[in-house]
Amino acid sequence: MAQVDIMIGGRNYQLACRDGDENRLRFLADIVDKEVAKVSEQLHVAGDIRRLMLASLLLADQNEDIKSEASDAESQNQQLQQQKDQLTESLKLCQEKLKMEQEEKERLAVLIEDYAERMENIVNRLDDEAQAS
Repeated sequence: MAQVDIMIGGRNYQLACRDGDENRLRFLADIVDKEVAKVSEQLHVAGDIRRLMLASLLLADQNEDIKSEASDAESQNQQLQQQKDQLTESLKLCQEKLKMEQEEKERLAVLIEDYAERMENIVNRLDDEAQAS
């Protein structure tokens, strides 16, 4: 276990933490110290315990707001993912329908060509019969 000296509200504290977590603990202590200083300046609260308590409550409130925003963002992300999935499925269905329509057009084009050829043959036979008579 590592020992870390921190300062919050003008007071020194020595805390133990896991090896390697020293910088993180100093960083967090700096956040708390800044919040205590803000409480002291803005609210003119007397007493270390009161300043620490108010700073802690403000930080807890900010933390809850962030959690709520994260939860809302996750919910919105899930809704967007569902919309994306629905749109992807709709696109797939439209592409399949377009392919089927294209195949139908090609089939009809072949039939029209076949009918045109038949009609041409009929006309040629009629012309031949008319010339022969």
